[in-house]
Amino acid sequence: SRSPKSALNGESRKIAIDTVISLLWETGRDQTLAQFAKEYLSGDEYKVTMCRLSERQAHYPDAYACWNNLGHEDRAERTIRTEAALRILGTE
Repeated sequence: SRSPKSALNGESRKIAIDTVISLLWETGRDQTLAQFAKEYLSGDEYKVTMCRLSERQAHYPDAYACWNNLGHEDRAERTIRTEAALRILGTE
């Protein structure tokens, strides 16, 4: 059984990782965020972070596939609609 101290350390570590992820996202440091996520995140947390990065970097086919693979069909469709709207507006 885990001691309360180790549980606190695990929770503190998660809070620290989440804080760094948020700061990197908010400051637009995408390459550093991708590297940090690869090292410190796993599973769906990692995959969602990478999907969000693809979307933000306007890699719409990659973002669509990423969200679709996670089963987030609404998010995948929104990615395609965003790309289409940007093309219509001539900004893409």
